[in-house]
Amino acid sequence: MEDINLERTVKTPEVHFVASKGELMIGGISIPENTVDFYHPLIYWITQYAMNPLSKTRFVVKFEYFNTSSSVVILNIFRMLSDIKSDVQIDWFYESDDSEMQELGDDYKRMLGNETAFNLIPIQSF
Repeated sequence: MEDINLERTVKTPEVHFVASKGELMIGGISIPENTVDFYHPLIYWITQYAMNPLSKTRFVVKFEYFNTSSSVVILNIFRMLSDIKSDVQIDWFYESDDSEMQELGDDYKRMLGNETAFNLIPIQSF
């Protein structure tokens, strides 16, 4: 399975998915022209990874901002990961003075329930 490594642009986030380590990272800004086109390869990758996941999977999320259509896809990704039959950990990083991103993280955590480890981690800045 090939890794995904995308550099961030003005409208799309940085993405690093490494199957051999069970490490997934996404961060930056997500306001792509076509959300479905941008996220489709990532969702496909997760679908493939879920067929033979490592015993531990960590998803690091470091968004500065994302639009509504991206938020729907992000929730779907979280749900896909929570369905993986292994130990999944989601680390939601947010700037400590960004109450909106903190609240979004709280919302996602609540929607996923207690089935998936979801950590809210404040940092000074990205």
